[in-house]
Amino acid sequence: MSERTVRLEQARQASLRGEFPTAYALYDALLEAYPDDPEVLHDYGRAKYVEYVDLEQAAQLFERARAVEPKSVETLLWLGDLYALGYGRGYDAAAEMYRQALQQNDREVDAYIGLGMLHRAPTKPITLNEAIVAFRTATQTDPDRADAHLNLGMALIEAGELHAAQEELLIAQQLLATEGEHRQARGIQTMLDRLSRGEPIKSLAYSNRSSRYRWQPSAELEEGQNLGWAQESTPEDSSTEDGSTEDGSTENNGNSMVTMSAQAERTWSVVAHLSVLVGLIGLAPLGALIVWLRYKNRSPRVRFHAAQALWYQIAWIVIIIAYSIASLVLTIVFIGFLMFLLLPLIVLVPLVHGCYAAYKVSQGIDYCYPFIADRVDSGRRRTI
Repeated sequence: MSERTVRLEQARQASLRGEFPTAYALYDALLEAYPDDPEVLHDYGRAKYVEYVDLEQAAQLFERARAVEPKSVETLLWLGDLYALGYGRGYDAAAEMYRQALQQNDREVDAYIGLGMLHRAPTKPITLNEAIVAFRTATQTDPDRADAHLNLGMALIEAGELHAAQEELLIAQQLLATEGEHRQARGIQTMLDRLSRGEPIKSLAYSNRSSRYRWQPSAELEEGQNLGWAQESTPEDSSTEDGSTEDGSTENNGNSMVTMSAQAERTWSVVAHLSVLVGLIGLAPLGALIVWLRYKNRSPRVRFHAAQALWYQIAWIVIIIAYSIASLVLTIVFIGFLMFLLLPLIVLVPLVHGCYAAYKVSQGIDYCYPFIADRVDSGRRRTI
């Protein structure tokens, strides 16, 4: 066995044990010796993804691996997942990665599922109808993928096709029960019962149960380990009867990629915009920062709106301070006094605008602040 193989296996085992600093030191040493080794780059990126701390570097590692092997389906899928989280090149690029993976293998179910999940991204790179087509193709390609049927059912509910949604949810429930995932099966039964009674479904979360997220055995996962889109492992007693957590995200068993529910995303996005009101007591932009820190790895939509609100409030703080200084300097002439009189109106602008943004988001519209939204969505969210 070569020295490279031995060191690569040591790095893998360190990652499996959760000893990430040790693993990264081994990977760094390997890259010094083999800078363009796609296997090392791929494993290093996956370890970063499993740790779920520096996903920006994970994206960079997979990008390097793709530069060496541009047609690697596995690498394209991982890049799609990371871009779908809002890292690297962003949501539109995520859709392109999944499509490129399908060009290489049109039976890659993970690509169809990842593509379908993107219709919940803030910039909506695909439509709901496109998501339904993607999920349906996934079920046809692999009829035994419970997550494909579950996601199709959720999308059909959103589209108002309730009878077809019930059929897909029933299939997902049966498959999960067969796999021993009884708690999730009971959650789906709760949804089916609500649909049969004509009650609304509060949680329409998607799931990706790809085997790619089971790189390390579930028994070795530490409590709280994150492995996918917008999820955070939660103890069982924090879940509701339908398997969703108290804040609206769905349960993560350490082997799936789960989104927050649409209602939870909307609620926290509204809260992020309304946080501008804490500026009245001098705490702006603390509220938006708290929402961003709490949900930046759990929901692309909430992260987008919280980042928007944070940058917007910072921008207005700078504007108001600059205006106040200019007014003070100009008090030597009469115009300075007039500027001071206008200061309350200047302060009122961001408060009203923030409340308007919150209202639009509450109506299901991903409101974008001029200039600010472009900055946030250009892939620079990491600069916050």
